[in-house]
Amino acid sequence: MRFKSLKSQSSPFRKYPVFKTLRTLPVGLLGFSATMTQIIFLRELMVTFAGNELSIAVILGSWLLWTAAGSGFVDRLIPVQKNPGAALGIVQLLLSLILPLSIVFMRGSFLFFNRTPGEILGILPIIWISLLATLPFCLLSGWGFALSGRMISSLKTEESEAINFVYQREAAGAALGGFLVSLILLKFWSGSSILLFVSVLNVFSGLFLIALYRNFSRRKQLAAAILAILITGIVITEASDFQMGTLRLFWRNQDVLASKDTFYGNITITRSGEQVNFYENGLLSFSVPDPLGAEEATQFALLEHPNPRRILLIGGGVGGRLEKILMYPSVYAVDYVELNPAVISLGKQFIPSGKPALLNPMVHIYTTVARLFLERTRTLYDVIILDMPPPYTAQLNRLYTVSFFRNVSGHLSKGGVFSFGLPGSEN
Repeated sequence: MRFKSLKSQSSPFRKYPVFKTLRTLPVGLLGFSATMTQIIFLRELMVTFAGNELSIAVILGSWLLWTAAGSGFVDRLIPVQKNPGAALGIVQLLLSLILPLSIVFMRGSFLFFNRTPGEILGILPIIWISLLATLPFCLLSGWGFALSGRMISSLKTEESEAINFVYQREAAGAALGGFLVSLILLKFWSGSSILLFVSVLNVFSGLFLIALYRNFSRRKQLAAAILAILITGIVITEASDFQMGTLRLFWRNQDVLASKDTFYGNITITRSGEQVNFYENGLLSFSVPDPLGAEEATQFALLEHPNPRRILLIGGGVGGRLEKILMYPSVYAVDYVELNPAVISLGKQFIPSGKPALLNPMVHIYTTVARLFLERTRTLYDVIILDMPPPYTAQLNRLYTVSFFRNVSGHLSKGGVFSFGLPGSEN
């Protein structure tokens, strides 16, 4: 990529060195915004696609396609040579507007295909939704990268120096954004709140660049600062309503009780009449009350053993399975393995009827991967019950492999029983 030198362009606030430093920060913000947005887009679309990991390739392919089109095709279609700094400011303002609209589109995309939440989508809807969801942000982000190169070229003596500077700042911002969203922000904020945070940063950066390169008077600078503060206030006060409103758009015909983004994916809890539903990455995990399902998952296995004493339950404990197991007087210990600790905490909050079983002293809860738990424990069990959704995703498929079943077999006592269920159909 070549950045035409703009040395002849007048540089506002040239006598203040601090502004020379500040106007390079938007370059880092491009990488910061792109990485954070990419992570949240992946997580949001994984919910739409019911946790199908194969869709990640489609999403990332769409991302690369539109970003390349933005930095190449759009930059040539709309060449900006006179004042790229102000143009970059406008691009960042547009990015701040596109991000919340993208959340609305991704959570409402089922409406375009007349599908219902929890339904497994085919490859064509996955491709179309991925292409449309990533198009606006990636086109502008790619174009912004080209504009930032022209802006920085006015500060550097050599073109190669400008190119190196842009790539370094953009990469540093991308690394910082990935670290923050993956290890810190997801602990406290929802995906939509994180994107609103990125939007606010782009509002401040965009207004700063426009004020700087358009030589705003002090009165206009003050007006821009007040506008940025007002937008920040609106975002803070409306973030929660925006989150729940867009969730209701996705989970239509159901009351959304809660939605939590965790390191393992999204958990959404809905209510349909008297029934409470737990969804993980858009895929139904269990519903309560479901006495028939709980009995089928546990009673068949327990009745096959003459004296079940030590039980291992993999998944389903929050969904009423523990209560059914504890009904047996011979049972004196139940090890319950659940990958996501948020399932336990949310279950205690929204399914109070199951809380006594979770707090029962005979129940030992382990929040870890089932395979790792079996590899690290030497305990033998009379009954092992696998109560997980069918292997629709690669993560779930690991629990239905020959190697996993062999591992389970090695932890069964003499005459032990292993039980799991899969859906069937007449044809």
